[in-house]
Amino acid sequence: MSISSIGMKDLLEAGVHFGHKSASWNPRMKKFIFMKRKGVHIIDLQKTLALAEEAYTYVKNEVANGKRILFVGTKKQARQAIEEAAGRCGQYYISTRWIGGLLTNFKTVKGSLAKLKYYETIATNDEEKAKYKKKQLGKFEKERVKLMSTLGGIREMKKLPDILFVVDAFHEAIGIAEARKSGIPVVGLVDTNSNPDTVDVVIPGNDDAIRSITLFVNYIAEAVIEGRAMLPDGGEGTDAAPAEAPAPAPAPVEAAAAETPAETAATTAPEALAELYVKDMDELEKKKR
Repeated sequence: MSISSIGMKDLLEAGVHFGHKSASWNPRMKKFIFMKRKGVHIIDLQKTLALAEEAYTYVKNEVANGKRILFVGTKKQARQAIEEAAGRCGQYYISTRWIGGLLTNFKTVKGSLAKLKYYETIATNDEEKAKYKKKQLGKFEKERVKLMSTLGGIREMKKLPDILFVVDAFHEAIGIAEARKSGIPVVGLVDTNSNPDTVDVVIPGNDDAIRSITLFVNYIAEAVIEGRAMLPDGGEGTDAAPAEAPAPAPAPVEAAAAETPAETAATTAPEALAELYVKDMDELEKKKR
């Protein structure tokens, strides 16, 4: 999926506005909440749209300066989208579980990466295979599969990433904490149960629905692709780019992308937006019956 712009209709169709039950909310998300309906917080999509565009511009510009992104989404709903999008835009990813110390103790992780590459060499090189007995080869293969499941998305990562993009700030709290400790900016899809203060570039939205997750993961991937196209070498060899200080969070974007008249009405009229929210909630209730 390729998407370089999103509108209000896209957000509504993906269910981005559905937050968590009000009982489990984080009060710091209050400024991103539009209303409460039947015990569920509804996210203000006007703010989501504007902030998503800010995130897109920020990621595009940083990648255009040679920066690398680590996509992180270890919850079941996010894994496929994270792997496919990161692969499509040529960035690193973590999709099964966060590796403790990945950002704060990368030297140790590099040792595991070297071990993975050696096991891969044994698996594909007959001369190396001949050095070991069958039992040892079986043990190496099991270890290779195990390491690949957790390190496969960062197997070519030679240095720390410049930016983290996370799906679900609550679920990825450990990774975010490591990023903050390492001075790495975080861009994240943040639901109503999360603390937005831990994320540098917030995209308020539903981080549980697959359609919502896929929408934003592909959106950020497209920003990366656009940014890489602006590089002198067309995006090749970005690992060799000189390390620079991470840029601060972006300034608000003044102009939004062009929308259809119906979408513009929903964006500018809170009453019309509320009506759409209520309609969606009513339809969701009918499906549950």
